[in-house]
Order: sequence, then C-alpha cells, then structure tokens
Amino acid sequence: MRGFASVALAVVVALSVAAVALAIAPPTVIHTITSTGTVVSEPTGTVVNMRAPGATVTLSSTKAGARPVRLAIKLPAVLQCGYPRGGAVVVTLPQASAVPHTILRAAVKVNGKLAGGVAVVRRSVTVAMPRPAGMLCDSITDGTMLVAIGAGANLGNPPQAGTYKITIKRGPAFYAAPIAIHL
Repeated sequence: MRGFASVALAVVVALSVAAVALAIAPPTVIHTITSTGTVVSEPTGTVVNMRAPGATVTLSSTKAGARPVRLAIKLPAVLQCGYPRGGAVVVTLPQASAVPHTILRAAVKVNGKLAGGVAVVRRSVTVAMPRPAGMLCDSITDGTMLVAIGAGANLGNPPQAGTYKITIKRGPAFYAAPIAIHL
C-alpha cells in the first residue's frame, strides 16, 4: 500500500509541474495534449493555416444521365483532432439530378469516418458530422473537410448536357459550385 501511495504522489507532483510549465510557457509555443496524455509542443512558425478560399466539388462522372455518381466535396472547416466541428453540411443538387428519397449513412463519409446521419429532402442532402469515439484531444486547427458521397447513395447526373450548380451550406457559410455535364 505504501508503494502505491508513493507512485500516486509522484504522478500528482509530475502533473502539477507540467501544469505550471504549461501555464508559464511563452505565447509563441502551441501545446497539444494527445489522447494518451502526451504533451507535444511546437513553435507557432511550424503551424500551417490550411484555410481554403472556397469549396470544390468533384463528380466521378460528368456524363449526362450517369448513375450512380460519386460526389466529393472539399470545404474549409475547423477540425478538432481531425473531426470537423460545427453543424451539418447541406448539399443541394441541380433540379434535374436523380436523388433518391433516402441515403444510407454507410454511403457517406466525412474525413474518412461514417457520417453522423444523412437526411434527404427533395434535392437537398443533409450530412451530420461524425460522432467522435473515445477521448478527444484539444488540438483545434483550421483545415479541410472532405464529404464523400459514395456510389451506394445512387445519385444521378442530369439527363441533359449543360452547366449546373451544386450549392453547399454549412452554418452561415454558403458555396455555389458550377459543374459541367457532357453527352
């Protein structure tokens, strides 16, 4: 029992010293605490701001009437340990697009993780953010979110060639991406 108390006291002292060291660290150093409790320090000069000026949309096929079509959307996001923070993404497809009444959650990924949920209303697909699993670290950075809607969603291109618009809304941010559909 005495050995356990000594170890516990040593851990408390080590944590107290670490807390004091973090509290008096100069503001030019960023401290990130990982999920294992490790403290990683980086000079602010090494942090890269990855904020994109807007969103990009990529279709697996630009052929008129193609179905199923995979859709990939990249947009700026605030990330906490790789998980996008904030609300859902609403993707509105062109009027002539084929959009099923429901899309399974398994067909949609956000930054490589299953979406938290997917809802379809007419031509709008709402994608909820993934639910973090386990303990989440405190590393918050500007980054890029990738919403990937797979072939299992069974989306289809408009049947006629032309230029169409896909809109993306997330909170107050609104993006409009033109897409060219060919014969």
